[in-house]
Amino acid sequence: MKVLLIEPYKNKRDNLDKNYTYPAPGLLSIASYLESNGIEADYFPSNTYKNSQAPLKKALKKKYDFIGVGTTGYTLKNDLKHIELVKKYSPNSKVVAGGIYAWLFPQDILKHSDADYVIRGNGEIPFLKLIQKNKIVPGLCTKTNISKPFIISNKELAKLPSIIKYSKYNETYKKYHATRRQLFATLGCPFNCNFCSVPHMYNHEMRYKPTDLVIADLKELQKQKIKKVFFVDPDLNVNKKYFLELFGKIFINKLNNISFSIQARIDLIDKDIIKASKKANIKYFFIGVESISQKIRDKDLNKGGKMAKMNEKEIILKLKELKENKITPFIYLILGTPLTTIKELKENISFYNSFKGSYELNPLIFPHKETNYYKMYKDSLILHCDLETKYGILSLPSVLYCKDKKANSLILSADKEAFKELKKNKKKHYPSVFMKLLNEKIESI
Repeated sequence: MKVLLIEPYKNKRDNLDKNYTYPAPGLLSIASYLESNGIEADYFPSNTYKNSQAPLKKALKKKYDFIGVGTTGYTLKNDLKHIELVKKYSPNSKVVAGGIYAWLFPQDILKHSDADYVIRGNGEIPFLKLIQKNKIVPGLCTKTNISKPFIISNKELAKLPSIIKYSKYNETYKKYHATRRQLFATLGCPFNCNFCSVPHMYNHEMRYKPTDLVIADLKELQKQKIKKVFFVDPDLNVNKKYFLELFGKIFINKLNNISFSIQARIDLIDKDIIKASKKANIKYFFIGVESISQKIRDKDLNKGGKMAKMNEKEIILKLKELKENKITPFIYLILGTPLTTIKELKENISFYNSFKGSYELNPLIFPHKETNYYKMYKDSLILHCDLETKYGILSLPSVLYCKDKKANSLILSADKEAFKELKKNKKKHYPSVFMKLLNEKIESI
């Protein structure tokens, strides 16, 4: 029995994403689980190629019994092309679609592609059961039956083999020339941000890997002389007890010669978190500030917790506290939300210019159907694009524009001009170019 797992192909826009492309941890986890049960699994690293189609055709010369295709809303056009190629060049293979888009919208995949199955939810256990021809496969969807997602339990998560044990783990990373590795310790999110589908996918609950299993992974990476690890968990500091236990063990086991990057909520950062982070050698906190405007975070984005009520001064003090402890904040900003006006744009520009740090900007939001935003504004969403398939038209995620038309126009024009400038000079950084252009446009009106 042979399996191929194909990662979603981003088809990167210029240099915006090039520093953040790595193998998909979820697919590596499935590969590791299949191998631990005697199933040969190959991994196709789509994003190591400028165009993934020709290399995939070559890979399909090796005949596979099952081929798993990862999907996201952002990559869906290319993901469906992958399915089409598989069916053309490996017609006897059973195609199983998974990933975020398939999890949320299995009907779309089954209707607009030749995929044989969709697995909704965490794929490790269902994929193996499907291969083994079990009568009951949780999360399995067909054209005639849509199942509920399979959400892995803490007990089941603890029994999964490490992604590092996958035989082609290091081989896959080498194809990316990646200097850091990715791990996950938790799944899910308990909050309810309007723009995010993760809380709905996990029913606003968290799943936790035993900290000793995470430590075992890190010990193995330390033996391999890996110096950087990024935890992909959306909010690793949500559970303070778990956070302190994990990073306390990292310090005790002398694993702090590895530098760590994590994603965290700013309102849940306190002195204990900072102390443990410093001792464990956490170098980067990736923080979803989203907007420096308290009104936008609370009334618009629905960030929840204390963060919804934090003012600009409180946020800046917390960010400065991280920097004083030699932890660099990497800040996510969403500029174009429904209630954003030119006033909020000016506030975010001022914040960006005054607080020196690393940033990733989302000029506009593309809400999935499973987000609060989609439900709130579905009658006024602007269609991002229609994807024409041989089975008809498939609507990709929609653009949620600002109600303030002037603010929206300024964002769109600055974004368009920023990418033109990046084509001329690829060494420039998108956030700085975009913010400079946006500021100039606002000052000119």
